[in-house]
Amino acid sequence: REDTPLVSTAAADATSKVWDVSLTDAKGPEDDELGRRFECKRTLRGHAERCCRVQFHPFGDHVATTSFDTSWRLWDVEVFP
Repeated sequence: REDTPLVSTAAADATSKVWDVSLTDAKGPEDDELGRRFECKRTLRGHAERCCRVQFHPFGDHVATTSFDTSWRLWDVEVFP
């Protein structure tokens, strides 16, 4: 995997997303106030109810998610659809 920073979010629609973060020198309309651009790389679907937590494994190659349906899942961030 590239050494591009990744961010993961949990949502009420029972999904979690892995985002690629790009740092740009020139701030464009799709960049945030710090010059970062977020691109959704993967939407993780597999929970029946809203996701409540998300955490990267310390090595950065897996993401764990938990849900209000009392399930948890471990996702491989290297495998993108």
